[in-house]
Amino acid sequence: DRIRELLPEARLVHIHRDPRDVVASYLEKRWSPSDPRLAARYYATMIDRWHAIRSSLPAGSYLELSLAALVEDREATVRRICEFWNLEWHPSLLEVDLSRSHTGRWKSDIPAEDHAAVNEILAPYVEQYAAGPTPQAGGSTERSR
Repeated sequence: DRIRELLPEARLVHIHRDPRDVVASYLEKRWSPSDPRLAARYYATMIDRWHAIRSSLPAGSYLELSLAALVEDREATVRRICEFWNLEWHPSLLEVDLSRSHTGRWKSDIPAEDHAAVNEILAPYVEQYAAGPTPQAGGSTERSR
């Protein structure tokens, strides 16, 4: 909300990934719960907040892309971001190493005894974000309003 107040013309890009992988990452952070179930609830609170903000954004002001699309089809996805932000394309934008995106890390980083509970808490978000939204032209996945 604050960004929109300060920069009302801002065009936001949200790059998402499997919520369980986000929770696995949270478990390593000091600022996040270290318990997988609490971390899953923390994620749910944060993404619900994003959904509330997103629903109030003007048409064409945001773009959602999956991390999987960025890793699998980097050039098309980065070109889509450049187009969205009206930035000039440059090949150096592909020089970032995305090989360590940690896709699927939740299976080993979240204790097996917590998998069922975490999956239950995150079920609506996994359905929405794990596979990503419907692919659009250029191989990127997006939701644009």
